[in-house]
Amino acid sequence: MKESEKRRRSGVRWTTHLGLAVMCLGLVVAGHATLIVLPPGEAEMVRFLPDVAKGAFGGAESPALTVWLSGIETLAGEAMWAKRVGMLFVGALVLYLTFLLGVELCGSLPGLPAVYVLLLVALSPMVYMQSLLAHPEMLVMAGLMGALWLFLRERHPWGAVAALGAGLSVAAGAWVGLALGGWLCREGRWRRGLPYVAAGLGAGVYWWMKREAPGMLGLSSSAFEAGRLLYFLLVGHGHWIAVAGMVVAWREGVLDRRRWRVALLVAAGFVLIQLFPGRGVVERGLMPVTPLLFTAGVAGLFVLRPGAKWVWYGALAGLLTAGHFVNPFFWPFAYENNLTFASDARLRVRAAKWLEENAAGKGVATAGPLAVALKEPKWGYVQKPMRVLGLPEFDMAALEAAREASPDVFVMYSHEWDPPANLLRRRVFAWAAGRFLGMREPLDPGLLESKLGMQRKAFLREGRLWAEVYMR
Repeated sequence: MKESEKRRRSGVRWTTHLGLAVMCLGLVVAGHATLIVLPPGEAEMVRFLPDVAKGAFGGAESPALTVWLSGIETLAGEAMWAKRVGMLFVGALVLYLTFLLGVELCGSLPGLPAVYVLLLVALSPMVYMQSLLAHPEMLVMAGLMGALWLFLRERHPWGAVAALGAGLSVAAGAWVGLALGGWLCREGRWRRGLPYVAAGLGAGVYWWMKREAPGMLGLSSSAFEAGRLLYFLLVGHGHWIAVAGMVVAWREGVLDRRRWRVALLVAAGFVLIQLFPGRGVVERGLMPVTPLLFTAGVAGLFVLRPGAKWVWYGALAGLLTAGHFVNPFFWPFAYENNLTFASDARLRVRAAKWLEENAAGKGVATAGPLAVALKEPKWGYVQKPMRVLGLPEFDMAALEAAREASPDVFVMYSHEWDPPANLLRRRVFAWAAGRFLGMREPLDPGLLESKLGMQRKAFLREGRLWAEVYMR
């Protein structure tokens, strides 16, 4: 009796944990095997990878990410593939914690819904792509999920450590420790709660000292950004089905338990901080709470009749799968949100190799990640640095800048998703998009020939993406 009670309190056996961890790692590595050699994107080259040389607290964009990448460099060298593999370990950890937390949150439901939550998170286009990229959101997701699971398992010292990891990944992660610690203090468990509060406050102090004013958005722009982020979290890629399932779970009383109230408090606070006016967060900024959204959604779906349950679950899984390959038809989209990043990276590599072979020693004008990649051979695009005029965008201002600098080569390419039916380019929205979002009239490639005296020498295509090279 005592032995069985001991096993019940300790949860599943360590061999089961090991098997689950190995399965998650195998699933993530096998799913990304052909993408490990992808070169870095713009955010990696400009913001996160250079921080490795500065150190975690030398003004790093994300101290936790910098520590992780520094450890990878110490073990495997500076190769980009090693950092990709290192990030895949974080992705596997997220899947592992997703299952464990799903078991804790949905323990009263039959049918082991945590398995289906794990599959949904693995199918998520953004989680899939971000598992490969050196961005801090996967780390804060692991910290958030780990802290919440350890909190529910009453393993509070380790939970505070996980909360500190979340807090040192992104600024909003400091909320994790404050929320969990505040909950325990409200219950009168001050001794258990203070380590969480200390972790949250310590991370918050770091971000407060590092705060930077430039680049803040106005209120009008922030309102649009908040709408865009909420659409991506609650509607896009079939997430609306998970939201509907969460509503069902709430109406059926499934969420009316302490463990769910804690989880929803952590998730809601994190989302509100990321949506705070002026922060200018990209879509991946809300990604850390998607496992909780899926878990709540699946909890609601498992309350439905078996037929309806499997129809809606299959629809959500199908829409998530389609999201890897289908981009929005009516608004812009960041390539890093799905497999389009891979096509974009391959296109940049092809363009860089063409320039090395046909325009060595010439001045090149271009924008986006290609402008950064051509300057530094360490990013793996070129063997020798090229003279580059970096342009903010491919708009009419870029034409004037190129006319003044008189470069030998102009490379124009689809560095961001701008579909033909983009609503923000329509007359009814164009003024607001230009006034509040900074969108400008796109550059007409024909003007490069008439205004700069250049001719198109190459046209490269990678899937739906393209690049044009103009030379004098």
